[in-house]
Amino acid sequence: MDQGVIQKWKADLRIYFAYASPSEADSINHLIEVQLKPLMISVSEATGLGFKRVYSLDEANVVFVFAGKSSDVEPFLDLAHLKKWFGARDNREFDDIEAAFRDAPAFCFRFTNAPDSEITKAIGFVCSDESEMVQEKCLARNLLFGVGLKGKTDSPISAKSADTSSRSIGLLDEMALDVLYRDGVEPGMTLRQALSK
Repeated sequence: MDQGVIQKWKADLRIYFAYASPSEADSINHLIEVQLKPLMISVSEATGLGFKRVYSLDEANVVFVFAGKSSDVEPFLDLAHLKKWFGARDNREFDDIEAAFRDAPAFCFRFTNAPDSEITKAIGFVCSDESEMVQEKCLARNLLFGVGLKGKTDSPISAKSADTSSRSIGLLDEMALDVLYRDGVEPGMTLRQALSK
């Protein structure tokens, strides 16, 4: 939820994992199997959304990018293609994403595109040089942000918390997802409207 307005998916998520070299595939696949799949199952149970892994950006509506530094992605992920895929209506909408990939030293960041408050695309970056635990937490934050949970929290009852398992949603996440994805809640509604459903 962003500034009290509901942003959510109305379609299932097709996730593409982009990374530089085949040598990274084993560790990324392990991370997906051990951490991300259980988290996706718990998100699916709370939202009714489906999740499917796809193997090209053009098939996807979500991309998680793995690299040692965000500025290392251009050899394997064309930013011009990513911009077109993302559906930015003008250059300014994509400037923050491009700057994050080119300039930012961040180990974890995420963006969504939500025309008329319906999320249609999501991008997440994970630093592959970080420990597996840090990568797990980043993936959890990216996935939860990508389905509409945009607030920050250090609550021990959220998978986004540094002190909580990121392999399933926490009670706080479950309650928020229930509001977002319950019957009758539409993208663009205010939080007050959604709570009355």
